[in-house]
Amino acid sequence: MARILFRTSKELSENRKKFSTPKAHRKHIKISHLFASSNLCFYFLIILTLNLTTNSHHYEQKMRSARVTITDDDPVPKKTYQNVNMIIEGTANIGGLHLGDITATQDCTYLEKNKISCVLTVANCDPFTCPKQYVKYHKVIKAADVPEFKLNEFFKDCFKFIHEHRNKGHSVLVHCMAGISRSATIVIGYLMTVYPTINFESAFARVRKIRKVVRPNDGFLEQLRKYDAELEDKRKNKQKVM
Repeated sequence: MARILFRTSKELSENRKKFSTPKAHRKHIKISHLFASSNLCFYFLIILTLNLTTNSHHYEQKMRSARVTITDDDPVPKKTYQNVNMIIEGTANIGGLHLGDITATQDCTYLEKNKISCVLTVANCDPFTCPKQYVKYHKVIKAADVPEFKLNEFFKDCFKFIHEHRNKGHSVLVHCMAGISRSATIVIGYLMTVYPTINFESAFARVRKIRKVVRPNDGFLEQLRKYDAELEDKRKNKQKVM
């Protein structure tokens, strides 16, 4: 009986040795598991980084769009963009006022239909000629569309040109390259000058309601606000505006 128990114990010991994992092998398995876990963590970090980068890119694009887009309840689809818009309709005695981009100066159909004989160019572009059969007067203001440019130094000259010709029954087209910033600034300032009840906010809203792409740069907007304050002071003191 003792012999059988001894044999059984011996066999169990040998079997344990046979089927047990050596210490070195167990260590190898632990290291392998560690590397496997490390690889999983590494791949997880890569996936997480890619997701964060993609989300960050989309967010940056969204914010960039938000910075250059003016909030508007009725945005203009690109397909409805017009190269020129009528701001003030002309009458039998007073000429109209139009705002547009540079292509409007060559739009003979529009020029003829609206009897435009005066063009005010507010752009730093190469010299060009308007169709002489329609345009008799062409004034050029070399202006850059940057916030640092002092466009307000040309306000008086531009407003005088527009007003004098309109009073003669000549319709006027004011344009720059896109009809968004420089020429829009002049038209907004002109409305503020001619109509005592129109301040900067209402003039801007009126022009932009007609031509929704209008967006003077930040420097021009600040110049218009300062000009608005100057006009208010002059009217309070009953001084001549033009």
